[in-house]
Amino acid sequence: MQIFKNPNCRKVKGSHILEVICAYCKYFIANYQKVGESNFVKMYNERIIDGTIDFSQLHGAIFCPGCGARIATRYTTPDKKEAYRLVPSAFNKRKPASRAKPK
Repeated sequence: MQIFKNPNCRKVKGSHILEVICAYCKYFIANYQKVGESNFVKMYNERIIDGTIDFSQLHGAIFCPGCGARIATRYTTPDKKEAYRLVPSAFNKRKPASRAKPK
């Protein structure tokens, strides 16, 4: 599994990291910077840190590399930002496993 860094990524103050995985085959899709505690319904392209899909190019939709299920569809928000609208039952999210901290 190859991980691609997103060149469009910007650090967002006050955000936390979420790991997006396929609900069907549990394949890793992307790491995302989420701001706030609201529902997770869309992913802005500039907040995607890295993933198994090359986010340097805009895709019409995001499909799981493992099983081919559609995870999200690209659209432009009213404030002219590129984002992906997530399919509610096609993904799971979780906080990434914490790394062991040295003493």
